Amino acid sequence: MPDDSKLLTDLLKSVSRSFYLSLRVLPAPLRRPMSLGYLLARAADTIADTEIVRCEKRIEYLELFRRQVVAADLETSSLREIGRSLTGHQNNPAEKILLERLEEAAGLLNITTGEDRNHLRFVLSGLITGMIQDLEDFPGNSPEELRAFETTDQLDAYIYHAAGIVGEFWTAVCYEPLPGLAACSHPKMREFGIRFGKGLQLVNVLKDTPRDLRHGRCYYPISMLKQAGLSPSDLLNPESGTKFAVVENQILKMALEHFEAADKYILAIPRSEIRLRLACIWPLWIGLKTLGLIAAKRGLLEPEFKLKISRTEVYKIVGLSLGTVGSNSLVHGYTARFMEEVARRIGQ
Repeated sequence: MPDDSKLLTDLLKSVSRSFYLSLRVLPAPLRRPMSLGYLLARAADTIADTEIVRCEKRIEYLELFRRQVVAADLETSSLREIGRSLTGHQNNPAEKILLERLEEAAGLLNITTGEDRNHLRFVLSGLITGMIQDLEDFPGNSPEELRAFETTDQLDAYIYHAAGIVGEFWTAVCYEPLPGLAACSHPKMREFGIRFGKGLQLVNVLKDTPRDLRHGRCYYPISMLKQAGLSPSDLLNPESGTKFAVVENQILKMALEHFEAADKYILAIPRSEIRLRLACIWPLWIGLKTLGLIAAKRGLLEPEFKLKISRTEVYKIVGLSLGTVGSNSLVHGYTARFMEEVARRIGQ
């Protein structure tokens, strides 16, 4: 039986960045399934992102991993093959260890029982499906191989499989062990949870633009670019920034609309569930602060553009949340203030 004490603490912390804060503050009954889901999703993401391995082989490994996720029993030889084949290509030490311990981490899913296991299978299968689709949509790895979505529907499907499904999973896992949530409409919370995840993924689409473009990925739909007089290849030229601002503003507005649902999601959580509220407030406020920086700085088409919320800013958000988490009016008030800062910068 695998020991989860190190996998779901030390290893998880090394690969989960700021989201580790949300995972650790969760109520105890939620912490293990949420943490295990994140750890295995991170392993799948590492497989998908190992660009030195040809695209077709990464898809093969992801398919293999997905079959193991939904299988009644693990095929340990398959997981060892994935780890053995990819560990030598990792520059990130934490991701290398994660692949080395892939069999062990997947073993934790194998011993998970009840609805938690069903929820984990659902979200991991969906996430991996999205990763495979992403590699099929964007098989290249250079500006010369640049591809783009055709429509906003494709973008919406992408952000669902990348993060919206996580909001759906998060909501499902919460309901059984937290009786206080019974007063909230499950279907409505599911909808809000999906939109919460979609908003967070749109933040990633924006801030990762320079890197994605130079790896052949344009998540901005051609239909949207055409309205601004642009083609995907134009985004490789920083001088297109003025025209691109129109598209950038559309995505910022789209993210804000999803975050309106995220605000409702948090306010619907009973005030007595302080830990769950904090776990949701932090990514929302960090996401909104990131949108504010993007709207203020612009420059997403600059190859060297980098944006990251500082550790100090994260600590400020945590401190602010601790003093407001029990008040709906204060939580909503600060969320609205952060949203208004973004809206003002995009001229809404």
